Amino acid sequence: MISRKCSSASGSRTAGRLLAWGAAATVACATMGLGSAAAGAATENTAAVNHQVQAQPQWLDSTFMVIPATNANTPGRVFRVSANGGIPWILDPNTGVWQNLRGIQGSQGATVVNITVANRTPMASEVGVDASLVITARTSDSQIWQTTCRWGTATGTSPLPATTTATFFPNSPNLTPPCGPNWVPAGSV
Repeated sequence: MISRKCSSASGSRTAGRLLAWGAAATVACATMGLGSAAAGAATENTAAVNHQVQAQPQWLDSTFMVIPATNANTPGRVFRVSANGGIPWILDPNTGVWQNLRGIQGSQGATVVNITVANRTPMASEVGVDASLVITARTSDSQIWQTTCRWGTATGTSPLPATTTATFFPNSPNLTPPCGPNWVPAGSV
């Protein structure tokens, strides 16, 4: 086994780490009977595999959305969002399917560089809204946009899923409702 500690005799910690890594790679390749060409190919394959894994939407933020006790999804669900590939995504916690938030009306199509999601307590004036999220996205042109997703019996909402396996979002490119009706400048939600 190779220690992660570097030798101070190498002149610098970085050089020592690189030297230790190089030695470990050589020993590992020699042990497996790989020549330098095969070792290079193995490294390229590893990079390709790592890139492929990273290409899947990775969540940047998450929130626990409280759901009323009258629903099968009580006490709530964890929603995750991602800005993978410059596209805003949200993960349906019941189905495990990533939904493209550009399906919300008013999406300008700008590259999203950061995104957050938060549980939003419905306002008293929102009669019939049982659960709500606010999603905030910052785009590459430094604009900040928000939208909400609402579930309940009110106009412009979608019903809460009746089971823990039913989808929170419609099976279509248009996510309005439950989200929207638009992406609006931050502070307008």
